[in-house]
Amino acid sequence: MKRVFSCVVAASLALSLLAGCSAKKPTQERYTTIFYDVFDTITTLRGYDVSQEAFDKQARQTHEALLAYLRSELGTVQWEAEKVSAGLYFFRFFQS
Repeated sequence: MKRVFSCVVAASLALSLLAGCSAKKPTQERYTTIFYDVFDTITTLRGYDVSQEAFDKQARQTHEALLAYLRSELGTVQWEAEKVSAGLYFFRFFQS
């Protein structure tokens, strides 16, 4: 009886080791995008996805959802940018 039990335990351990030998999943990379036209601050979106195109699609949908929320709460918001120095802008937001 002990021998049968030992064989069953050994077989189950061997099978559990083989379970890790499945097909390799696609690795996900970290991607980042920045929105300047949502709310009155810079919005940074970071995420992991399998490709830049897949991340861009999700980022576009998120951006559209944020803009829809902003419009539903505040109405249409206009903005203008004034360049202060190299790479630095001052944004003015106002409701129309």
